[in-house]
Amino acid sequence: MSLGLYRLAVGGTDTQHPHSSDEVYIVQQGNALLVVEGTAIEVGPGSVVSVDQGREHHFTDITEELVILVVFEPPEVPD
Repeated sequence: MSLGLYRLAVGGTDTQHPHSSDEVYIVQQGNALLVVEGTAIEVGPGSVVSVDQGREHHFTDITEELVILVVFEPPEVPD
């Protein structure tokens, strides 16, 4: 596995693309929606959400700075 820290500003644009690894997001700070292939999931501090490899996903409606620990399996270098 590999780990990364992902930060997005209030109102920021998430330019992610599908990854070749499964991902787990652990929200440390902030509030937003995570949209996975059209399904919106509210996230905030303490949220843990997984996204399977190859699935379209991005964060939107960021109302507080978003700080997320991201885990990739197998290892990948985060964007």
